[in-house]
Amino acid sequence: MAITINGTGSITGLTAGGLPDGSVTAADLASGAITAGALPSGTIINTAVFENSTRTGTATATSTRQSLMTVSFNKTSSTSTLVFFGTIPGSESSSGYLACGVSYGSTSITGGWHYTYSGQAYCHVGVVAGRLTGHTTTGSQDFKVEYFTNDGTNGKPWLVTNPNSTDNARLNQQRSQLVIMEVEL
Repeated sequence: MAITINGTGSITGLTAGGLPDGSVTAADLASGAITAGALPSGTIINTAVFENSTRTGTATATSTRQSLMTVSFNKTSSTSTLVFFGTIPGSESSSGYLACGVSYGSTSITGGWHYTYSGQAYCHVGVVAGRLTGHTTTGSQDFKVEYFTNDGTNGKPWLVTNPNSTDNARLNQQRSQLVIMEVEL
């Protein structure tokens, strides 16, 4: 069959795979031509990396959630899952029992980060890892790594977040890091 370009600009007679490799670029595609639903499962559609090296005193929580780290993340698809991981350093143990969770916009989950309690005045690390599903709102919203107590008593994981040489002369400035990936599953 012959290839024909008609008066409306459409092409007939061209079979799938009929163009040479590399002849169609992303710039040639119309905006929105490939939707998130057309992507293979497991495609990462958005990623952001956050770092914070500001030394701060850690606030005491009760049943009201306190945030160790708050960042703004722009979710682009209502059907995607947020996968997150990172670390938050602290100094001087404070509470051995706390509820830990994360929130994104109005969605909160228990879990998503944990820390170990030693009762010692040393450095500690909060390990952040998990996924958040079912949040359909798109756009920029706050993602928070949080802690609280279920019974309303006072608690916090450590006294200082992102410690430095002020806390111990052997330290340099410690840094919290968080990676958030938006994935179509």
